Amino acid sequence: MSYTCNFQFLKAVKRLGGLDMDEECKELRSKHLDQSTVPWNIRVQIIQILDQWQKNDEYFVETKAAKHVLKCIKKNSCVTITASSGVGKTATLQHVVLKMAEEGYDVLLVTNPHNIIEYYNPNQKTLFVIDNFCGTYSINQSDLYNWEPVMKRIEGLFRNHLIKIIVACRIQVYKDNKFEALSIFKTNVCNLLSEDLCLSQAEKESIAEIYLETEASEIIQYSNLYDCFPLLCKLYRDNTELNITEFFQNPFSVYEAEIEQLKKKEIFGKYCALALCVMFNNRLKRKC
Repeated sequence: MSYTCNFQFLKAVKRLGGLDMDEECKELRSKHLDQSTVPWNIRVQIIQILDQWQKNDEYFVETKAAKHVLKCIKKNSCVTITASSGVGKTATLQHVVLKMAEEGYDVLLVTNPHNIIEYYNPNQKTLFVIDNFCGTYSINQSDLYNWEPVMKRIEGLFRNHLIKIIVACRIQVYKDNKFEALSIFKTNVCNLLSEDLCLSQAEKESIAEIYLETEASEIIQYSNLYDCFPLLCKLYRDNTELNITEFFQNPFSVYEAEIEQLKKKEIFGKYCALALCVMFNNRLKRKC
């Protein structure tokens, strides 16, 4: 509608509706049009997922790692959380994202770089979020091919200080040589297994207490056996028929599930490497 037609339309509304309608029209004219770049159906899905994250967060123990990640994403445009399976990457990611939402960031859960380009709003504080970035058990080639051609464009978007991205990535994916092409995701890395960020004994005890309650004291002596202690606590809470001490001493079901996924996803390179480690009793020598 042209400006002239719009003006004539408003005059007609005033004649029919009086001063009250005229004031309402003026108010509507002064408002900005909805500038949302995110389709409504995607927005609904994101809201539902964040609601679930909020429920999950009731079991979260705020660790020094979580505080560090939050500090990093506030200071930087891009942060990568990395660790092995079961250490708490996803839980930390979700907790930090919820904290950023409280500070006014529009949280957008995306799966590929094209989502970032499509949903980019230069006038809105936005936090893009990706879990299991570029694969789970090995680097996903199709993900890599999606990112490589648009890396410069993505880097350009993040020069706008309103825009941030946080990703969680398995350590074996992050350490893959092909990951070097995704340089922006290597600038600010929070390794949850590093000496500075790994779980303290007090943090492990707090996690055990929140998941296992009165049974926590029975297994705390086994808390240093496996890096995936947080996952074990969650799994036992969901399967209390298991013998608690046997499960925390020998969580075969966890590793069995991981190995089965390697097989199903046909990641035969890592599957064979694991078999070799078993055959040589984990004493393989690296030869150049």
